[in-house]
Amino acid sequence: MRDIFRVSNIFWKHIYYDVLVNMPDFQISFLRDVGRLYFNCAHALQSSKEEFVENIESYFYQRNITPAIYIDPVSPKSLEKVLVKRGYHEIDDEKEIWYVLPKKDLDRERLAKVLHLKKKDVEFVLFYPFNDSFLLNEFLQVNAIANNIEKEVLAKLKKNMLSNKNNSIELLCGVALKDKKVVSTNLLGFYRDYIFIAEGATHPDFRKQGLYKQLIANCIEFVGDRDYTRMVVNCDKNSFSNNVFMSLGFSKMCERRFFQKQINL
Repeated sequence: MRDIFRVSNIFWKHIYYDVLVNMPDFQISFLRDVGRLYFNCAHALQSSKEEFVENIESYFYQRNITPAIYIDPVSPKSLEKVLVKRGYHEIDDEKEIWYVLPKKDLDRERLAKVLHLKKKDVEFVLFYPFNDSFLLNEFLQVNAIANNIEKEVLAKLKKNMLSNKNNSIELLCGVALKDKKVVSTNLLGFYRDYIFIAEGATHPDFRKQGLYKQLIANCIEFVGDRDYTRMVVNCDKNSFSNNVFMSLGFSKMCERRFFQKQINL
């Protein structure tokens, strides 16, 4: 489980983070000038000693950021107690639900039933970001509208998707087109033997039509013969996509809880 968190952050570093501090006992993700809490936090802690937490906090203090830490099921059991003692509070809205679909457990009959629901006026396309600038721009626009992404963050995402800063990671954009217009999006990241799913979005005008579910189903079918062991995705606790992934055969792996220190910098 911890390996999934750590490897996932390498993928997110490729598309978003400015810095990923990768230490044996923890990771710290950092994205400059961004208010989204989950971008600037510590991950995969393997110790609850106060001096260990202090070292993590100093990283954020030096950057004038409030320290924040994810607790996961394999975190030390005493970590929450230590964080509460040091003034941390859980922010429930930032809780993540993680899902996994091992390739060996892929239910092709279930997938076929979803694919059979495709409407005549909908087209699904997978493309490399650097191969289609028009589709990429529409992909980004829908993603920004649906997920309330700031212009500065969107510009960073686009720049990173077009770069080769980690050539061991392959990115594929998935889109649902209705009347030749992008209405739903999804990003696949291939790294080692994992496939990570991110940037899921459906334009508000086209929700509740099953488009995102069908888009994910088409992506799963497309990568079916690739050499990978599992697909991984994490969703906000209140996101509609939780139902989408469970309905496609993904199983809940765990929850990650988000704790932020209550201070005035």
